[in-house]
Amino acid sequence: MGGIPDDHGQLGPWASPGSALPICGLPLWDVLIFPTIALSDLPQFTPIGVSQYSPVAAEVLIPPDGRKLKGTAWHHFGGFMEASWRENDYLWGRLDGAELILRTLRAAARPDVPEPTTTRQLGPAAAVAAAGPRLKDAAERILTAEQDLRTVTGLRKSLAKQLSKDRFADSAP
Repeated sequence: MGGIPDDHGQLGPWASPGSALPICGLPLWDVLIFPTIALSDLPQFTPIGVSQYSPVAAEVLIPPDGRKLKGTAWHHFGGFMEASWRENDYLWGRLDGAELILRTLRAAARPDVPEPTTTRQLGPAAAVAAAGPRLKDAAERILTAEQDLRTVTGLRKSLAKQLSKDRFADSAP
């Protein structure tokens, strides 16, 4: 018979003749639905929240030398030059990620928060409050789990010292 085989060969299920219909129908759907929603007071069908996860947005832990990322040297290829720079950036990525995920989850659980707390800078004290009481525990667990990072022991000690300060006890649940 010819045409596309029933098992779709190596092309997968997207090779079936009917698979293009939903994709080709998207522009028509947009032409019909978008003006109706845009020109009326109807809400969007599914609002999509936006969270920014970057080293700039994470503010709770302060780098001891004032510079968080080391791999940004050499036009962002610095991590290839020094193992200590890779380990530094890896550790900061885990710590910043924990902070920002906790801030996002806490904001999603509180309807009184108007926007995600990761899209603007809050300052260290407000960031601690936004992340909640689990932040200290999460950061301590990360520092404990990353004992294999041998070239950043000074950074780990400095961060552990920051975590022992009282400012983490003030964040209410």
